[in-house]
Amino acid sequence: MSAIFPPQTGGKHAVFKPGQAPEEELELDYIHGCHFEASCSNLLVTRLLHVVYSLANIAIVHDSSSSSQRFCWGHTDRVLSMALHPDQRLFATGQAGPDPLVFIWDSEEEEVKQVESSRVKSVRHVWQHVSNRVVDVSSLCFASNGRYLVVLGGETQVAVWDWRVSSLVACASG
Repeated sequence: MSAIFPPQTGGKHAVFKPGQAPEEELELDYIHGCHFEASCSNLLVTRLLHVVYSLANIAIVHDSSSSSQRFCWGHTDRVLSMALHPDQRLFATGQAGPDPLVFIWDSEEEEVKQVESSRVKSVRHVWQHVSNRVVDVSSLCFASNGRYLVVLGGETQVAVWDWRVSSLVACASG
């Protein structure tokens, strides 16, 4: 014989109210697993030897010395590509989906946050401008001087950003 019992909290039955969010909230502590695609750079090592990788729409900064993780929130679709800045502190992430976004993050902040003016902006408008179709951010690369971020869309579209001033420098479609 089997039975189903209602969840209990503190000796009382939990009260669920239809149409309302629960009183308790969950907080992400640790992510087990990662997402790798053969065509993308999805594993970075920063100057402090933190490992940066992604799973779904989150980029993770893993500190192996303390076995702790910090999370980069903001993407609305899965992270497909990442690039490490020449200073090995900052990194960029690019996503898939109908509104492909690119963000630049500071890996050494207590809570990993976007760098000021870091949302390079939705590259959807650039892709539509050069070829009238939206593609994923398939690859990212910083210039050796760190000033520019090259964004590859699919296999044929490319954009060059001066990311510090959120300015498009050049774009093309092949």
